[in-house]
Amino acid sequence: MNTTLNDRTKRGTGQQGFTLVEALVSLVIISFLVVSLSAGIAYGFKNDQLVREDARATQLLNEKIDKLRLLTWDQINDNTVVPDKFYCAFNPEDATLGDEGVTSLKGAGKYKKAQLIYIGAISITNGPSDVVYGTNMVSLTVTVSWTSSTGMDRSRSMTTYVSKYGLQNYVL
Repeated sequence: MNTTLNDRTKRGTGQQGFTLVEALVSLVIISFLVVSLSAGIAYGFKNDQLVREDARATQLLNEKIDKLRLLTWDQINDNTVVPDKFYCAFNPEDATLGDEGVTSLKGAGKYKKAQLIYIGAISITNGPSDVVYGTNMVSLTVTVSWTSSTGMDRSRSMTTYVSKYGLQNYVL
């Protein structure tokens, strides 16, 4: 078999690599996959932050409700013991707002604009009016609202009852 150099190069040209169009199509597909993957990762981080904010709000609600349930009947009905509003930071170990939170943001300055702050409200209303023991109960509602890191206004609330002589006397 006598082949020339010209014959060998003609046969091999179509089998040596990809054409420019094939390379561009594969580059477009890979670029689409990378952009989709990065968008999915960014969404995951954003969602994770929202879940953390919700968890902190629930922690604050539970903490305030538990503290309110430890108060005596006279303390619950005293406006100087139970504040109407409170402020807490996203970070529970924050030095400016403290672990317990504060009842006023006066003196916080630029801090309140730079950090995620939960604004809480405590509402005390009369208990149920359709029962005999309604005058010996109050309904406590704690609401926490905040502007999330994504700019959405969000809020959570929790309600419980406190009775003059303890709930165990009213549960059947």
